Amino acid sequence: MRVPTMDARQFIAELKTRGVYRTAALYCAGAWALLQVADLFFPILGLPDESVTLVLVAAGIGFFPAMLLAWWFDLTPEGVVSGSVAANSGVRQAPASAPHILELGMILALVVSVGYLYIERLQDDGATAPPRAAPGERPSIAVMPFVNMSDSGDMAYLGDGVAEEILNLLARLNELNVAARTSSFFFRDANPDLKQVAQSLGVGHILEGSVRRDGEQVRVSAQLIDTVTGFQVWSSTYDRHVGGLLALQEDIARQVVDSLQVVLSDSARQRLDQPVDIDPAAYDFYLRGRDFLRQQADEANLSTAVALFERALAISPSFAAAWAGVCDGVLGRYVQTLSTADFQRADAACQQALNLDANAIPVYVSQGNLYRVSGRYEESLAAFSRGLALAPATVEAYLGRGKTHAAMGEGPAAVADFDKAIQLQPNYWRAYNELGTFYFTRGDYLSALPLLEKVAEFNPDSDTTFHNLGSMYYMLGRVEEASRAWSRSVELTPSAETLSNLGSALFYSGDFSGAAQRYRQAIALAPDNYRYWGNLGEALRFLDDQAPERKQAFERAIALAEEVVQVNPSEPLPRAMLASYQAQLGSRRAALAYLKPLHQTGDQPISVLYYMAMASDMLGMDGLALDALAQAVELGYPPHLLAMDANFADLRSEPRFTNLLPAGKEKKQQ
Repeated sequence: MRVPTMDARQFIAELKTRGVYRTAALYCAGAWALLQVADLFFPILGLPDESVTLVLVAAGIGFFPAMLLAWWFDLTPEGVVSGSVAANSGVRQAPASAPHILELGMILALVVSVGYLYIERLQDDGATAPPRAAPGERPSIAVMPFVNMSDSGDMAYLGDGVAEEILNLLARLNELNVAARTSSFFFRDANPDLKQVAQSLGVGHILEGSVRRDGEQVRVSAQLIDTVTGFQVWSSTYDRHVGGLLALQEDIARQVVDSLQVVLSDSARQRLDQPVDIDPAAYDFYLRGRDFLRQQADEANLSTAVALFERALAISPSFAAAWAGVCDGVLGRYVQTLSTADFQRADAACQQALNLDANAIPVYVSQGNLYRVSGRYEESLAAFSRGLALAPATVEAYLGRGKTHAAMGEGPAAVADFDKAIQLQPNYWRAYNELGTFYFTRGDYLSALPLLEKVAEFNPDSDTTFHNLGSMYYMLGRVEEASRAWSRSVELTPSAETLSNLGSALFYSGDFSGAAQRYRQAIALAPDNYRYWGNLGEALRFLDDQAPERKQAFERAIALAEEVVQVNPSEPLPRAMLASYQAQLGSRRAALAYLKPLHQTGDQPISVLYYMAMASDMLGMDGLALDALAQAVELGYPPHLLAMDANFADLRSEPRFTNLLPAGKEKKQQ
């Protein structure tokens, strides 16, 4: 028996007769309308974006059952009947005509368009979308560095400065979430897709622009982009005299706030509208100084930055931000040189900045760092907290406060602040560096290593990065990697600290003459740093023909360390080192005067315990020396370094000392 067949024309006619065309068109139109309603009202109702996707999925799943029902059943005046009955009711189907073909084409187009919308929506939801502020949440924005379009290549500082000042204005508004400068500026030379930037920084809007300077005229173009839609929310181009740059930045900040439809409090509006009267030339010097502060914190950059801030102040003596810049630059230099004169100068500059503007965020960050360095920890915490009250997303304030908590021995609070900084700026190398350094100083080298290696990824041309990484490798016993990292650091910028570390590596290997030469090079770069003079004295101790220079080195180290103690009386490390220096000069009474209070204090960091052990050993107090070394090893001091340390050669026959060495520890564990 022959099975009946149906050709294509008959099948199309059958679809039309059974009402499948009409059902498909109605279904697609209804799905389209439902999607538009969901896309519009679900966010208003506070439902997540996934809810719209679920509507699409449900509509897609329901399409095929609807077509099957349309094939088998039909709605007639007599009620619901079988589609086959309606199709075979005796009505002869007309052949396909032009209107019928047009009708079929329109239905297919509608089906395809809805299908395309469905696929596109699923693809969009499959990717990570930049966050859009939900009802009641603060809008979020990142300010990108403005591109330098000037004919002169040395004007890059101008675009960065304009962007940074706009960012600072917006960051002072509690009604906005503003990505910090170091995060947005991370993408300066990468030319990434804006959606990629938004996903990385967690913002819904991006402000970008360009700056072109021609003599005394400046053209600034700016545009605000919605990172979800990719559309411009606002854009404008300004032609101004360079003297109107500050007012222009304030105008752009207002335009951004208005475009985002942010409702500002009276105090926030007052901060945004507060007039600033600064000489254009002074402001230009200030921007140049900030540009040098953003670079590697070596002696050359810090000195150049300070000189530029001073030129700004020579024109506008009441420019508070420039005084804060002087404080930052000179304090950065003090950390490297430990020169008391640098500290006093930084202190005076910070105080002047605070007197001129008590609401300037950079002033409180500078003040907090200054208080921490001088051991005034409670005042330091108060200054950082004041800065965070003015701008809750100030990462430098979290980092400074974390370092203050660390200096106070409050480890969990320090980690919480460092983690908050990383959360706010996931691309900021300094945040990882501070947390890694925190773990390093506490002997937790395995926790510190991945953080410092991440710093090297973010900051591959920084001598400080490779200096810290080399120290990390060395403490882990990876001496060759440490030497390579330190050598790379010296290639980038010969810093005193790295040269001193290279000297210490030679010291542990028994090359005391080579170590002394490295220490002399470090002293040439930082002649007021007591640690380098002390290191030189320790190396010369093992060179019999260098007794006069050794005595001179220790005496200089003692004089400089005593000045540091006056700056920060609560810091134990210089006191422990003073005890060691005095002991090596044979001044027993002076050594004990520094040493005894340290033993009475209780828990001490690894570095302090090391010098306590050295001083005790030199004074013939072997039991106290071994106690301090045991505590240091327990906290994380590497036993392999202890085995190579010539400073404790006279203790190597002691069983307690032998048990601290790698072989002794392994034997003890067995």
